[in-house]
Parts: sequence; structure tokens; C-alpha cells
Amino acid sequence: MNQVIPLEFARYVLLHPDKDPQWREHAKQLIEWVKTTPKWPKYIVHGATVTTEQGNGIEFCCYLPNQCCDSHTSRLAAVEALYFMKTGDEAYKEAAFRSYNWVTYFQGLSAKAATPFGPQWWFTDEFADGPRRMMDAFYAVPEWAPADETHLRGSSSIATHVSYGKDSVTYSTFDPEATDVLRLDFVPESVMADGRALAARKDLNAPGFIFDASTKVLRVRHQGAKSVSVQGSGEQAPSLYVTFDDPHLAAGTQLERRYPSGIIDWEPGAWQISVPHGKFGTFNLSLVDPKAETAGFVSTRRGSSSGSMHTTEVRRRLV
Repeated sequence: MNQVIPLEFARYVLLHPDKDPQWREHAKQLIEWVKTTPKWPKYIVHGATVTTEQGNGIEFCCYLPNQCCDSHTSRLAAVEALYFMKTGDEAYKEAAFRSYNWVTYFQGLSAKAATPFGPQWWFTDEFADGPRRMMDAFYAVPEWAPADETHLRGSSSIATHVSYGKDSVTYSTFDPEATDVLRLDFVPESVMADGRALAARKDLNAPGFIFDASTKVLRVRHQGAKSVSVQGSGEQAPSLYVTFDDPHLAAGTQLERRYPSGIIDWEPGAWQISVPHGKFGTFNLSLVDPKAETAGFVSTRRGSSSGSMHTTEVRRRLV
């Protein structure tokens, strides 16, 4: 027996309640079955329920729950968080919060973070099931997401595009009718769907939006429109992140001049893209000459008020 199938089914009916008239009862029963079945061991620590994957009551997979299974615990926490989102039951929100806290201690540690006490290492635990189930949490309880950043946290449809600007966010969904959840770092002054203004509402029984000023959580319902634009007022520009996976260049490619365009000027012949290794689970940055003691790059960023360019040179001694 395993907990993957019942929890995945519970997650599905919570996200698609129209598929099951008894979604509330069925989801709750499946959650409780996973937490109480004796087929595999549980571990309770500081209110967190840590669960392994499967068992027959005598043998189980794979290690003791206090030594493994962040992805499976994250799956349980995700379904509990979604159950809270749909029902408002605070007990499930608290249970999810505790288990998610435990999961974070198994994310991004050593190269064997998935099973730090054993020889196995599972890419899915470290970079797939574990983190993506935490994304469910920020959709179900958006106030858990960073308070000083703007993010589209989730949608009843599929997000096909999102773009962040200073005091603005624009995005598109696959379906023309959807309900979306965002956490903003600014106060929205207008919400447009395909160029038509949506009105502030007390509920989302009809197209419109709800903004909670205390948490800066914005909920938008749009109908007959796929593109949404949110404009407002705030104090800071969005953070810029540099990734070496997107746009993707082959490993070993030397970075010359600007990459990405308009963000960083790289010192010619000094830096290259490196393959995943050690604690780096994605493509990353390395020196062309591993014996080099210093290397530099120039960070270029546009000012938010005057539109001028601010250039800073960063030269770091490598130890």
C-alpha cells in the first residue's frame, strides 16, 4: 500500500470539486487514512506529521521517517493546505504549516539531502516533488509567500505568461474563465481583463477582484478574457534574477559581454556555464581558469525614477 494514489486523488477533487459531489468528505477521509494507516510508520515532531511512502505493516520504504521522505511529507502538507483553502478548516492549515516547516530542513542541504543518512539520493525529492508541493502551499495560503515581492501564486487555469514590473504585473491564462491568486508588494489601483476594468467586490460570485490590504493578497476572477493586467502604487522595483538555465546555453559556453541582455556585462574569457554538480542542481557559473584568483563582471541596472543606467563593477577574490 502507498499514500501517493490517495493523496493525489484528494488533491484532484479539491482542485476540481465539480468532478465529485462528495469532494469534501472524500478528501478528508483520504487525508486521515494516510495519517493513521499502520501500513507504514509515522513520525511526529513539533506538530509535524512526517510520513514515508509505502509498506505492508511489516516492511516499508525506504528509511525511518525522521531520516527521509521530504517529498512524501510535502505531498501530505499540500493536500492539507488545499483542504484548508476549500473549507476554511484552520486545523488543516496548521497541520500543513508544521509539516512544511519540517520539509524545509531536507531541501537544499548536501548532495544527498533526500536521504542524508543513507547512500541514496533522489532528484525528485530534492528538485521536483518536494519544492513543487510547496508551491501548492503558496497558492492555498498566499500570505505564506514572501511579503516584499510580487508573485502570481496560482490559478484555477494554467498560467501561460507572467511579467513583473514596478508596481505592476501582467499575466495570461489558458482558459478565458479563471480565478487567480496573487500576493503583491504594492496596492493595486486598477485590474484589467483584456483591457476591460474589473470592479472591486466583497466576493467572487461574479467577475471582479478582492484585495486584502493586511496581507496584500489579490484574488481575481475573469470571464471571457485571458489576459490580466494589475497596476498600482508601491515603493520598490521587482528583484532581478540571473539564471543559467533560461535562456539556456550549452555547458562550457564562455559568457561574453551581456548575458542576460541588459543585466550583466561579463569579463571576457573569465566566466563559463557549468553543468550541475555537488550542491548545484542546475546549470551554474564557474571560472574558465580554475586557478584564477580574481574575476569580475559589471552589473547594469536601469533606475526606476529617472530612467538612467546605474553601472556597478563587482570584482571578487575567489578563495
